[in-house]
Amino acid sequence: MAEVSVAGPLDRLAHELADVVYVAYGTALVHGIDLDAVLAEVHRANMSKLGPDGEVLRRADGKVLKGEHYRAPDVAGGGGGGGGGGRAGRTGSRAKTATLAA
Repeated sequence: MAEVSVAGPLDRLAHELADVVYVAYGTALVHGIDLDAVLAEVHRANMSKLGPDGEVLRRADGKVLKGEHYRAPDVAGGGGGGGGGGRAGRTGSRAKTATLAA
């Protein structure tokens, strides 16, 4: 497992991490994405990387490997795995169009 060292008080790091999460949830809200559902699906997929003994499978360099029971996250909301790139729990079907002022 990689070690991370933080210079300075951990409360500053905690504040910055909270800001990142706050922005992520705000962005998801604007686009009608149920981020809790997406996170749950990604967590499920990550847990499916565990080996039969419940241990994480790693390469020599520490990268986590996908075992035989791995199922990719299905963030399109279908729940079947193997997809990706969609929006789990989207609260509407509207498409966002960005307009640029000239």
